[in-house]
Amino acid sequence: MTDTIHEDPIARAANAMIRFYRHLDDSDYDGMADLLDGEWHRQGKVIGDRDALMAAMAGRSATRRIHHLLTNVAGVVEADGTVTLTAYMLVVQHDAGTPLDGPAPLTGFTNIRTVRARAGRGADGWQIRWLKSDAASFAA
Repeated sequence: MTDTIHEDPIARAANAMIRFYRHLDDSDYDGMADLLDGEWHRQGKVIGDRDALMAAMAGRSATRRIHHLLTNVAGVVEADGTVTLTAYMLVVQHDAGTPLDGPAPLTGFTNIRTVRARAGRGADGWQIRWLKSDAASFAA
């Protein structure tokens, strides 16, 4: 049982956002869907439910290795109890077209951008209510 009296809402919201991207990197789309209770604005489309998320993820390469590195995560608790978050997201990826045995070559970051989110506490814990990345600030 969560101790809601001593809960740090910014830490919980940030954890939900970080876990969301970790699930994405691990191809754990069910885990992502469990954390999404709202809108994910991705590649010009709005993903708003489990079915839409699964359909969008079905097109991802099974041989792509990707890491979304979130840093400088900052949050503000809003009057309604939700938390607005911003973070820098650094993306490293490689797709050889075949499964890799060992590390992928590291040739630098694909891009760096700002990610913005709003998270809230629901019956199943902290979830993402809204998530969107800005256009890349830096790109390879």
